[in-house]
Amino acid sequence: MGPSGMKFLKLMRLSDFIDYLDAPDRPAPGLWVDRETMHPSRGPAEDSEYPLYLAWNVFARHPELLGDVELSPKFVEDLLPFLPEALRKIMDGATKYFIAGVMVGPKNSQIGLHYDFLESHAYLAQIIGKKRCVLFSPADSAALYDGKVNVDAPDFEKFPLLQNATAYECTLEPGELLFIPFRWWHHAVCLEKSITVNYNFFNRVNMGGYITHLLRDLPALVDGITQLPEERAALGIKWTSRGFDFPDSGKA
Repeated sequence: MGPSGMKFLKLMRLSDFIDYLDAPDRPAPGLWVDRETMHPSRGPAEDSEYPLYLAWNVFARHPELLGDVELSPKFVEDLLPFLPEALRKIMDGATKYFIAGVMVGPKNSQIGLHYDFLESHAYLAQIIGKKRCVLFSPADSAALYDGKVNVDAPDFEKFPLLQNATAYECTLEPGELLFIPFRWWHHAVCLEKSITVNYNFFNRVNMGGYITHLLRDLPALVDGITQLPEERAALGIKWTSRGFDFPDSGKA
């Protein structure tokens, strides 16, 4: 768990994080790890100005909770359920593309400006607390400097094009759901201690981009197939991978 865009994550017990929600100004117990390698680290040189938040792939780890939550939205087409269940489990349980999860954070915790992976649509369903959300159209992408801008304290001298962007702002309250179309930039800040369900999906509008981006990150998907032999068998996959070459980066 950690602020969005941060190089480090902190491993801690869920019970400790629950206590932290009520006292985010106190040092949080746990172990810092590097986000890329997941190896222990000294952590950031300076404390972040934003509290830690938890992005939890809870439904893959505790599918019994799906008895209380119907993830697929009823107001817009969702083709994700038509994928084989085994493939969805691979994506959800063994790669970075977990389809649905729970975000938990104290007051002032936030997710920095971004748009979601695989050009997917998304929604945020608020369970507890209030959350301020700011969205920008894909048409304003050039003015958002790859999400490096601070929406809450914009620096127009450093990012002058930001003045041309149109922000759409709302406050998400318990029981409300915010639909975020693919490629829409969004930034969210917890106004109170907050629990949110998020879900990412595709339909005929963004299917081409979704599949294309999935193929670009095929190594992650293949790694997920390797990690989950039962799902591999269910899909009838008999091949094995000897790894991938990345000529541009020199990484495999």
